[in-house]
Amino acid sequence: MSNDTLFVDLLDGSLTTILSRRARRLLGRLSRLVAVVAVVAMFGPFLTVQASAQAGATLEIAAFQGGYGIEWLKEIAARFEQEHPGVKVEVWGNPRVWEQLRPRFISGNPPDLVAPGWGFDVWSAIYEGQVQPLDDLLGSPAVGQEGRWMDTFIQDLWAPMAWEGHYYIMPLFMNIFSWWYDEALWQKEGWQVPETWEQFVAVADAIKQAGYYPISVQGVDFQYLNYGLLLPTVARLGGMQVLEDAFNLKPGAWQHPAFVQAARIWQDAAREYFPPGWEGANHTESQMLLVLDQTAMLPVGSWLPSEMANVTPPTTRLRAMTLPSFGRPDGVMALPVESDQPTNFLIPSKAKNPELAGEFLKFMTSPEMARIIVEATGAPLAVRGSEEALPSEAVRSAVALLAKTEATYDFRNTVEIWYPQIWQAMVDAGAALLQGQISPEEWARRLEQAATSVRNDAKIPKHHLALGT
Repeated sequence: MSNDTLFVDLLDGSLTTILSRRARRLLGRLSRLVAVVAVVAMFGPFLTVQASAQAGATLEIAAFQGGYGIEWLKEIAARFEQEHPGVKVEVWGNPRVWEQLRPRFISGNPPDLVAPGWGFDVWSAIYEGQVQPLDDLLGSPAVGQEGRWMDTFIQDLWAPMAWEGHYYIMPLFMNIFSWWYDEALWQKEGWQVPETWEQFVAVADAIKQAGYYPISVQGVDFQYLNYGLLLPTVARLGGMQVLEDAFNLKPGAWQHPAFVQAARIWQDAAREYFPPGWEGANHTESQMLLVLDQTAMLPVGSWLPSEMANVTPPTTRLRAMTLPSFGRPDGVMALPVESDQPTNFLIPSKAKNPELAGEFLKFMTSPEMARIIVEATGAPLAVRGSEEALPSEAVRSAVALLAKTEATYDFRNTVEIWYPQIWQAMVDAGAALLQGQISPEEWARRLEQAATSVRNDAKIPKHHLALGT
C-alpha cells in the first residue's frame, strides 16, 4: 500500500484516522486552501466594494494658504495619486479658507480633510462632535518606516490636541520659541552665550558698554513676551509642575512664588536692557533691530530667519539659544514649542472619505514626503527626523535645542485658545508690569483672578494638560 493511503478504522464507535507523513502534508495544504476559500467567500464582496470605492474616490482637501503656501500640498497630492491609482485628490485653499468651511460644516458637507486656519473655531467643532478622533489612526502602522504612526511625531506636540482622552488634531508645522542672536556679531565682540543668569547679566552689561541694546522685544505684540520671557522663566524657577497647575486652573497656581519672582526679574530687566520705545514696537520691527545688529538678543519663534531673509545682511549668522538657568533645584530648561495652529489638520466627522483622508495624513508625514515639505517651505515639522532637510542652518540651530531641553510646553495652543480671558489678562497685565505701572504681586493677582473666573464658569469646557518634566 502506498504512503499516500489513508487508513480509516472504526473502533468502539469512534473514527480513527491514520495518516502517513505525506498524506498529512497534503491534508494540511488542503485545509489552508479551504480556509482561504472561506475567507474570500465571506469577505470577498466587501473587499471588492471597498477597493473599487477607493479607486474611484475623490479626496477633497481644503487648506489655509498662509506664509507656507499650498504648492507643497499639491505636490504631495500628486504623489498620493500616483501611489493610489484611480484616486483623485482635489486641493484648494486661500488666506481666509474658514469663510468657505463654516457653512459647509453647518450643512453637513465638509471636505474630507481640512487645515482650517486662524478664523475657524476648531475646539467648538470638536465639542460639537464635528471632528473625527484620530486614535485608531495613530495606533496604526506608519508609512515608510517601522512603528506606530504616532511615534513618528515629536510627542509633546500631541498633548494640546486631545479632548476627553481622544486626539482630534494633527500637528504639522512647528514653531520653537527661543532667544536669537547674531553669532557673527557676538564673535566679533567677544561675547559668550550665557548659561546662567549671572552670566546673562554680565554679557548684557558688556553689550550696553559696547553701544548696543541688549534685548529687542515686541511691546505691541505682547504675547511674544509671555512666550519667550515670562513663562519660560517661571519654569526655570519653579519647574513644570507650576506651569501645569496654572494651565489646569488649580486654585492659587497663577500666584505661585515662581510667577511673582519671574515678573520681578523681567520688570527689572526691562528698565536696564530694553531699547527706548520698546512699548510701541511690533514683532517685525523688533526683528529688524536684531538682524541689523542694533540689539543683541530677541525672544521669538523659529520663523525669524525665513521671515527676515530679504532684509538680513549676508554677514549676519542668526543662531538660537535658550533662556539661562537661575540655579534653582526645582527649575527646568523648558522650551516653548508649538504646532502652527492654522496649518494643523483634522478630519471632519461627516467627511465622505475619512479612511482615505487618514491614509493621506500618514502618507504626507512619511519620511520622503516630510522631506519634500521641509525643502519647499524651509520650516520645521512636528515629524521626527525631518529637520535634517532644513536648508537654513539658523532654523536647524533652533530645532537642535530640542535635544538639550528638559521639557517643552505649548501655551499658544492651550491656554491662549482654550481660555482667552486668561490670555488677555496676561497681555494687559504683562504690558503694565514691564512698563512699571503695577507690581509683580499685582500682575500675578490679575492672572489668578482671570483663572478663577474661567474656573467658575460652567459654560467653558475645561481641559486637562499633562506637561510632565
